[in-house]
Amino acid sequence: MIEPIIYVGLPAYQKRRIYKNVDTVFKVIETVTGYSENELIGRDRRQGVVDARILFAWALRFRLNRTLMYIAEQLKRDHSSIIYYFEVFDARLETEPTFRRNHEAVLTELGRIF
Repeated sequence: MIEPIIYVGLPAYQKRRIYKNVDTVFKVIETVTGYSENELIGRDRRQGVVDARILFAWALRFRLNRTLMYIAEQLKRDHSSIIYYFEVFDARLETEPTFRRNHEAVLTELGRIF
């Protein structure tokens, strides 16, 4: 997918599609985890919210091919936070059953949509 920030001449209908995909991922994460877009963007540091942010970042990176900077902009975070999310992702997936179940549910929902 082409990002409209890089390609200024991109037709308007494709720009809407890009942002619609991100909104769709926010909705999937909310459906699976129960945390809204505002909670993901906010400053809350509860474990469940952080897990939802990690799943959101993973979905954007590996399902929609977004850059770390783009993901950081969506979550209103620094790109180093996104890097940290990916560093802990595999360990969390192996050791935490709840995180694994949420990840599988996100995969299932995204598979239905994309």
